[in-house]
Amino acid sequence: MKPNFDYLIEVMDEEISCYERMQAILREEKQAAMHRQRDHFHRILQEKQSLVEEIKQIEERRRHRVDKMAQELRLADDALPLRASQLAGHLAPPMARQLMERTAGLKRLMTHVKMENDANARLFSHYLELVHGALKMLNGLVYGHSVYAKPGTGSRVTGYGGNCGKVFCGNI
Repeated sequence: MKPNFDYLIEVMDEEISCYERMQAILREEKQAAMHRQRDHFHRILQEKQSLVEEIKQIEERRRHRVDKMAQELRLADDALPLRASQLAGHLAPPMARQLMERTAGLKRLMTHVKMENDANARLFSHYLELVHGALKMLNGLVYGHSVYAKPGTGSRVTGYGGNCGKVFCGNI
């Protein structure tokens, strides 16, 4: 069982490394957005997407390895699928300690990555609200004091319609 355990530890270390890289990418993403570095931001998004795919593959390998170890330990099929932390309860103390350390580190990193990702999402949402407000204000300035229209004869202003493609008025 030792080779399977060693392989599981390697996979978990690889996953921890990916989440550490994701943390750095999320920080870069925030900086690129704040400093309006569009090309750098697009490159970071591509890196982030490829890293997400890599993490998915590693997670699948980890799940497969945990299931394989559970079968070697002859755990009941109704107990499957197990999480790595549950598997640790069926291992010898030194191996269980190693596995629990990796599991705790991975959980901590996942929490930090989720928090940073949520913070970036709130930042982008705020930027979009500012753009939406600016477009609404621009519509008001452009059509608020029409010189050419008599009262009641001007084109109807609908404002910024979000995803509908209308920016200035309803007669585009």
